Amino acid sequence: TRKYDRMISKLQRQFSRKEKGSKRRESARLRLAKWIKRRSDFISHWTHQISYNLSKSDYNAFAVEEWGIQKMMIDNKKNEKLPRKVKRAFNRKLKGLCIGDFRNKLAYKSDLVGKTYIKINPKNTSRTCSSCGHIYEGLLLTERHWACEKCEAENDRDVNAAQVVKAKAFEK
Repeated sequence: TRKYDRMISKLQRQFSRKEKGSKRRESARLRLAKWIKRRSDFISHWTHQISYNLSKSDYNAFAVEEWGIQKMMIDNKKNEKLPRKVKRAFNRKLKGLCIGDFRNKLAYKSDLVGKTYIKINPKNTSRTCSSCGHIYEGLLLTERHWACEKCEAENDRDVNAAQVVKAKAFEK
């Protein structure tokens, strides 16, 4: 999508330079609208492809964390520790990923082919030890690896979260 983003930003600059009410401004507006539509169609097609391939795969169930994307973006804006540029980049990246759209497509396609779609509450998935179930309260976002205080198991944040989500899915 970088190609589309670069072209859209270039066309937006060109559009802003045109004189209001002119024919050239109208043609620049139409050109910009076409590229925005192309980007949207590209992302929609990509999410359809990925969700279709997953629904046709050998997996019988899909366990997905139900993130509140809008809440994540609002909380990120309120974060005083991060610079404004970083917050904007994170929010833009979240919007561009179309996570909610992908989840919806995967849910209805898995239902069509008779596979199970399970929503998992994301609370404490990266903090809970996959070995013993102990919740590590002091985990920071910058920590990628951590050791459990109870069973002393070494945990990678992402791998551990995936194992906890899988365990929660089997409970349901």
